[in-house]
Amino acid sequence: MPPSLSDHLASLFAYDLWADRALADALGGALYPAGTPPFDTAPVEEAARLFAHLTRASEVWLGRVEGTEAAGLPVWPSDPDVPASLARAERAAAGWRALFHETEALGRPVASATSRGERFGTALSEIAAHVVNHGTHHRGQAVRLLREAGLEPPVLDLIAYVREPGRLVGADRLAAAPVSG
Repeated sequence: MPPSLSDHLASLFAYDLWADRALADALGGALYPAGTPPFDTAPVEEAARLFAHLTRASEVWLGRVEGTEAAGLPVWPSDPDVPASLARAERAAAGWRALFHETEALGRPVASATSRGERFGTALSEIAAHVVNHGTHHRGQAVRLLREAGLEPPVLDLIAYVREPGRLVGADRLAAAPVSG
């Protein structure tokens, strides 16, 4: 039997957090190496800026869905601090996970405004899919930047996540990427 929409979204957000953690590890090692880095740090700093953006966007979208003040935060943080970005990803993942237990709410339209003030009503499930897709897009850009700096980036593909030995499927997948905090 195929997973429910709630289970599917929970699985995607477990993957999203797994990929965020892997990228944070790669960025942390590249930005804070012992001694002088043997590579151009400008692309790595840009990758950290993208990471800060994708984690903030998840936080902002969650704020829009929940109607909290996080909805009004700037989607491009002024400080692309990797540990702070990862902490933001962890907190947002916990919030998203809580929403997926409300299966009847997944189809409800959420009234929100873009950062430009345009108003929309979009189904919660579509917003959730957008958040994961947005993160994947920017992590792909960050991977390219790490390669540009001469570094070997982590493999962040969904299929790599799913194929990890011992990976659980369906509703149990979220438990495989526990959220701290």
